[in-house]
Parts: sequence; structure tokens; C-alpha cells
Amino acid sequence: MSLSTKIFILIMFTIIFLVTCIGVVRFVLFEKLFIEQTEEEYIKLATEFSLDYDGDVQSSYSLIDSLEDRYGLNVIVADQIGVIKYTTVIKGNPWGGTTARWKNDFVSIPPNVREIIDSGKVAVYYANNEKNGTEMINVAVLLINNEILILETMLQNTKESIKFGSRFYALSALGAILLGLAFSYLISLKAALPLSKIRTISKRVAVSDYSLRFTSNRNDDIGEIGESLNELSDKQRVLEKKIAVYESRIKQYTEKEKRSERKRQEFLSNVSHELKTPISVINSYASSLCAKASQNEGLKEYCKVIEDEAAKMMELVNELLEITKLDKEEPMIKMVNFDIVSLIRNVQSRFEKDFAHRQINFVLCTDHESITVRGEPYRIEQVMTNLLSNAVKYALYDKGVAVKLIKGDKKTVVRVFNTGRSIPVDEMDKIWESFYRVDRTKKTEPGDTGLGLYIVKKVLMMHKSGFGVRNISGGVEFWFDIENF
Repeated sequence: MSLSTKIFILIMFTIIFLVTCIGVVRFVLFEKLFIEQTEEEYIKLATEFSLDYDGDVQSSYSLIDSLEDRYGLNVIVADQIGVIKYTTVIKGNPWGGTTARWKNDFVSIPPNVREIIDSGKVAVYYANNEKNGTEMINVAVLLINNEILILETMLQNTKESIKFGSRFYALSALGAILLGLAFSYLISLKAALPLSKIRTISKRVAVSDYSLRFTSNRNDDIGEIGESLNELSDKQRVLEKKIAVYESRIKQYTEKEKRSERKRQEFLSNVSHELKTPISVINSYASSLCAKASQNEGLKEYCKVIEDEAAKMMELVNELLEITKLDKEEPMIKMVNFDIVSLIRNVQSRFEKDFAHRQINFVLCTDHESITVRGEPYRIEQVMTNLLSNAVKYALYDKGVAVKLIKGDKKTVVRVFNTGRSIPVDEMDKIWESFYRVDRTKKTEPGDTGLGLYIVKKVLMMHKSGFGVRNISGGVEFWFDIENF
């Protein structure tokens, strides 16, 4: 529903409601109020006549004529016993007859009315015309010399006036409604036109079209809204130009960063590949020298150092190559179903010598012989290898390492715990960065490249798995989850 239609309906309902309310009040209360007002007016006229009357009817003719001519009243002056001394019935006798008949005739005054006027008050009472069957309004008041003034008029005339007023009101109400329809339509159009224009401009501004402007000489709230809309349009147009410039710069910067990242990855890959061959040769020659220098302990020790360092360099090169693969924009993984319990046991078997050499107690905790999960087995094996390697390197005190599997409805959680020093809270997030080491053992671990947890993070992000680390009593626990099949 448009705004103009809403305004039109609102104004029309208001007009109809007010006209209806006034009409209900009029038809319910108007007749009673009108009659009461008529009685009060006749009482006032009777009181004024009683004050002006000097006891001589002839000298009061002009006053009596004004009551009859102006108010259509029949004026009767009677003595204290009700004998008529004067009446204006000749000018309009509701009962019929002649003046002679009414002269010296008798008027009947009800006893209760007599009591009221004898007390000095004005009495109002109703009487029926026996001949015509019409009801009369009578007002009686005591005059000088104990004479009585009676003002009378037919109630039917009053009721006819009320009916005429009601018909006139009905026609006036209908006319008011019709005029209200026309005026409310014009007002709704006039009020809604600038708002409709503001709405159109707002829609254009929302789609970055600033060709329309609000033009008006209005000094009201709508004019202020239009001016504010123009200011907003100007500011948004300037802002969009700045955003376009910033977006262009960001795009250029992003493209530059992407090129730099590709070059870095290509460099790492090329260097790693180039280093593999000479390192393999060094390792091979070192092994040969160690075999030939079995009698020379000094030379044998040097060869062993060369062989260990070559092995460390080869491990670093392999991890750099792995990171190069994982850092691709869209690394691909092949999701299959596999038993994670068997995978962990296989990884455990490769660490048996390290457990024995370092005197580490290993425990695998699970309530299931097998748990089928979905992922890439090779990558998950990388995760477990790096986490167990990290646990072995940092296991202290009682030297314990534990792996616990908790199977849920949708995912299985794998927790890897090792005894040892806790990780500082401010370094919890940094350990997942490449080449970052936490000095928990106060010594350099052989083969520790600082890339293991970075590889763990990249692999788990590829699997959309949750992961984290926390300090618990006696050590540190790493965890990750993987989707069940």
C-alpha cells in the first residue's frame, strides 16, 4: 500500500469517525437537550414578563405581541382562580373557537403547578389538547395582583424543528464526507509526492545512481530529510570513489603478494630439489668414510657428525617440499574411509625405538578396536607422526606419552599428551607458525626444524578439522577431531 493511499485512508477514517460520533451524540441526546433549552428560554421569557408587567394588560400589549410574533407563543393572563383576562388565541388558536369564547373563560391549572407558582417559582408542565390530541409545553408564573401568566406552544412544533435539524445534519454529514474524500485525496497526494520522490532517490542511491536530486522549497521536516538525502548522496559518491581507488590498490597489492608467494614457493621447491642431490651425495660419502674409518675413532666421530647433519638437512628439505605442496592456493586431498586406530598403531610402531631409547612409557587409550573415519590417510599419518615426534622431544619428568581416542556421534577426537613443562600462554598461538620453537627443554633437539606443527595445522585445515593445544596438570595436550564415517 502506497503512502498516499495510507494517508487518504487515515484522513477518511478520521472524518467518518468524527461525523459518526457527533451524529450518535446528536440523535441520542439532541432532542432532550433541545427541549430542555426551550424550557429554559421560555422560563426566562416568563420571568422577564413578570418583572415588566404592571397589572394592566392593555399597557402590556406590545410585550405580549413580541412573545407571540418572535417566539410563536400563545400568551394567557388569568386571575388567581383561573378566569382568563386576556389571550392571544385570536392570532392562532390551537383549540379553535373565537376570542369571545376565550374571553372570561376558565383555564385549568394542575394543583402541583399551582403549588409551584404560589411559592414564587416558575412552573413548567405539559398538557394535552383534547380536541387535536397535541401535546403542549406550558410555562406558568405568578404575576402582580396574584394574576397568572401562562406561555404555551405545541410540542409538535419543537419536535418538527428537531427532525428538520436531524435531516439537515444528515445531509451536512454526507456532504462533509464527500468533501472529505476530495480534500483527503488532494492532501494525500500533496503529502506523499515529496516522500515518494525521496523514496525513488533512495533506491537510486542504493544502486550507486546519483543522477536524481531532491529539489523543493519546503522548510518543514520533509524538506530537511530531502536535503539530508542530498548530502548523504554526495558523501556516498565521494566515498565510493575513494573505495574504488583503495580496491584498485588492494587488488594490485594482492596480485603482487600472490606473485611474490608463487615466486617464494617456486624458489623453495627449486632450492629443495637442488639440495636433495648434494645432501644425498654427502650422506653417502659420509657413510662410506665411517665404514672405512672403523679403526680411527677421531675420523669415525667426524664422519658420524657429517652423517647426522646431512640427515637433518635432508629432513628439512623434505619438510620444505611438503610445505610447498600444502601452501598451494587449492590443495587437493583424496577423502577415503580408513581405520584411525590401526593408523595410530602403525605410527606407534615406528617410534618404538625412540620410546625405548628415551625410556618413555607410551599408552594408547581407546574403547574401540577400530574407528572408521573419513579423510586422507597419508595426511592424517603426517599429523600423528609430527604430534608424536613433538611429544617424544619434549617429554620430561616421568617421561610419559599417551594417545586417547574419544568417539562421538559425528566426530572422533584424538588427544596426544606428553609429560613436561607447560607452554607459556602468550606462545600458544605462535607454535603453529613455521620455524617457531618453544624453548621448553632448554636445549636444541636434533631434527627439530620448527615446521612440524605448521604442517599439522595446514593438514587439519584441509580436512576442516578442529585442533588446539592446552596445558594440563603434569604436561601438555594437543588435540584434533576428524569426521566419522
